[in-house]
Amino acid sequence: MTFKEKFLLNFLEKRVDQSWYLQHLQTMRGRFEFEILKKVILNYLPPEDSLILDVGIDPGIFSKIIAEKKRRIIIADISVEQLQITRKRLEKENLSNFFEQFAVLESFTDLRQFDNETFDLIISLYGTLSYTCDERKNMLAELARVCKPGAPIILSVKNKINYIRSTILKADLEKLLDPLKAGLWEFLDTSYKPFEDFPAEPSYYAFSSDEIMKLLEKCGCELLEIRALNCLFPYMSEELVNLFENKDILKTLLTLEERLSTNPGLLDTGSELLVVARKAFL
Repeated sequence: MTFKEKFLLNFLEKRVDQSWYLQHLQTMRGRFEFEILKKVILNYLPPEDSLILDVGIDPGIFSKIIAEKKRRIIIADISVEQLQITRKRLEKENLSNFFEQFAVLESFTDLRQFDNETFDLIISLYGTLSYTCDERKNMLAELARVCKPGAPIILSVKNKINYIRSTILKADLEKLLDPLKAGLWEFLDTSYKPFEDFPAEPSYYAFSSDEIMKLLEKCGCELLEIRALNCLFPYMSEELVNLFENKDILKTLLTLEERLSTNPGLLDTGSELLVVARKAFL
């Protein structure tokens, strides 16, 4: 399926207007995913004064945490509006000295404004690579190009089960009554989610764990770890809020998630796939 940047940009700018991230973080699922991703990012954080690239949809979510650790950051996105909002939010934190640039990209598949082997860590989360559809290899190749040898690249990508599961849990009768018209069978066969108008997501490519590992190898990257993101609670009842308010219980849940999510039988069952790779040494 052809990657259509304008459709993705339109989706992102409409979602910015609705403050999607702030709303997502207030949900149990959003809070749990944030804690998982934060722990992984901090685990792979390079030494002080390193330069980090945060590229993708909704960038800057973890930048305050990174800046507090005294790392320099470049935030990159195709949405000018998203970058402006992110910049204003981060300037209020008195950490502006650590933000080198808020870079407007023409495309997620084109990072030509950055030199080869520039960054000590790259993060690209919330399924950004998946949204580039048939250009996914080009995007990953660009991430590898601008990453220093041996430096980690942290990605989260879409999987198949989450879209099917959400269709069922939302009781989307139109899709379930006519799966052929809704493109469900085509999605299972091709891994491309059909385009839908906002507030639904535009087209994306849903990876299997095997596929993303093979793509990383083709782009000159070595896998460090792969796990299901949020395999315990891919969809959460708000009744669980009391569990999350207890720090000891939250710590236990995060430990359970960490130990279960790397199980080969569970890799493709979460809300997304979380991958950490590194650019291979020549």
